[in-house]
Amino acid sequence: MNGSAKSPYKLLLIAFALLLIALAGFAFRQIDFKPRTLRVGTYPYVPESAPMQLSIEQAFEKHHSNVRLEFVDLGDYYNGGLFEALQTDQPKVDVVEVDTVFLQDLVDNKLIEGLPDSVLKPEGTFLPVASKSATLNGKAFGVPHWVCGNFLFFRKDDPDAARLSKTTKLSELEQVLNHPSTEEQGLLADMRGKSTLGEIYLSTLVDEYQNPDEALRHLGDLTKLDPTASKTANRIFWLCPGGMNNNSKYHSNGQFYSRQFAHCKARAKISYSEDLYYVGDEFLHGVATGEKGIGDPNKDEISVVGAPLADSGHKMLAWVDAVCLRSGLTKETKADAMDFIAEYTGSEFNRTLLTPSSGDAPRYLLPARAALYSDQTILKTAPLYPQLKEIVQDAVTVTASNLNGRLQEIGEELNKHVADTPSPSP
Repeated sequence: MNGSAKSPYKLLLIAFALLLIALAGFAFRQIDFKPRTLRVGTYPYVPESAPMQLSIEQAFEKHHSNVRLEFVDLGDYYNGGLFEALQTDQPKVDVVEVDTVFLQDLVDNKLIEGLPDSVLKPEGTFLPVASKSATLNGKAFGVPHWVCGNFLFFRKDDPDAARLSKTTKLSELEQVLNHPSTEEQGLLADMRGKSTLGEIYLSTLVDEYQNPDEALRHLGDLTKLDPTASKTANRIFWLCPGGMNNNSKYHSNGQFYSRQFAHCKARAKISYSEDLYYVGDEFLHGVATGEKGIGDPNKDEISVVGAPLADSGHKMLAWVDAVCLRSGLTKETKADAMDFIAEYTGSEFNRTLLTPSSGDAPRYLLPARAALYSDQTILKTAPLYPQLKEIVQDAVTVTASNLNGRLQEIGEELNKHVADTPSPSP
């Protein structure tokens, strides 16, 4: 009788013990399968960067359920933000997208680590300038993602479209525009800001000397600037009347020139290719029916050549954004990071990124992957890619110690004098 009386209690204790074991196992599994965090800093200056981050987050985590992406704000990227994110004592990122103007400095300071040569294989996967930009002394330090540089865009219905399509010298561009008296007859270009003008200065040197190493040798300093390169911003400034090309409001807001171009308020404009996104976006959402406009993604209305910045011919200077690993990652984090880089820079994701949804404009970012320039899905709404590839195919690039800092110092000095030179006489 005593045994039978205790039996229900024994069963209860056994059940309780089993419940505790199950709960403990569940808790263990919850801890064991907590997603790992991968901290990522993407290049911030791309059209619609937040939707881009959301797209890669969803795509990556779908295939890597044990990894959670955490996107890091890189702050003032060109004025210390990138380096702050990589600081060795308290780094903010594991993977970061690097403008290769900084590559030499990052390698010298051991802030990023080398990658296997296989990331740039097979040969021809990336544009030549992209592979070169991600490599120092024969070693790969990043996987190329985007390419950028200055182009001259003009309307195909321009009366001088044939001449503009053959323009390789700044003097030729000046002759075509012929001292415009109104904005509609001129050229729109941002000729303000230390980074902008520093880059224009170096791009002019590359045009002038037709060789990136020679251009660096003539970079000079604030006391001895190259006389030709230091005048380029002035010459472009005068190609649009009324001071339009040197305006703090238009420079700070960034999209003004492209949106004006969408309303046919200029014959041509100088900018990066991704600024075409704002041309298309303005056409779709800001140009009234019946108004003369340009930028319809379903029409092939715009032509392009490399921006001519000197009088000795054009040589394209390109910058590359490459995705790099922070130094000192654990084996597990490095494996997650390499998986992310492969997907983020891969053809499938970037095809999706460069193909706009209905009602949206194409981003017109220049992919580092060569095959995407002839991708028929992309070309349906972004027909300029073959022309853009032809221009950047033979582009050159540079990196050097403190190159960004030197260019900013020069640009800051040039910024003081953009409008100093008297207007050329008609």
